[in-house]
Amino acid sequence: MSGQRGGGHFDVGGSERHSSTEGVKRKLFGPVNHEEAKLFVEKELEALQEKAAQKWSFDFKKGKPRPSPDDSGYKWVKFSPNEEIPKAYDLHGCEYLHSHADISGRDEADRSCPSSSSSTIKQCNKQSVITGK
Repeated sequence: MSGQRGGGHFDVGGSERHSSTEGVKRKLFGPVNHEEAKLFVEKELEALQEKAAQKWSFDFKKGKPRPSPDDSGYKWVKFSPNEEIPKAYDLHGCEYLHSHADISGRDEADRSCPSSSSSTIKQCNKQSVITGK
């Protein structure tokens, strides 16, 4: 018992023996139906995305503003690359975000990944769309 984690115990010979409760802990709530769990998560994600879309008047799947039925929602304004963003909305406190924000107006396919000083190979692992998969 030298700081080992888990339910196993060490006997004098150095081999690990498992306690009788080991299997019970793993299957406390029965077997998992992975397909059912996946459908549940996808349904919940869809509901959350719809709620956010209504709240912000923005279609996050398409990446475009949604028209507000009574014009009481947010009004989304796209800035061109040469316009100055007001200081209150600037990413001055978030240096990483500021350095990686797309202000060029280029399409996703035209964007290049930031170069890495530790490697000569450029690698970009950005996710631009929330997916359920």
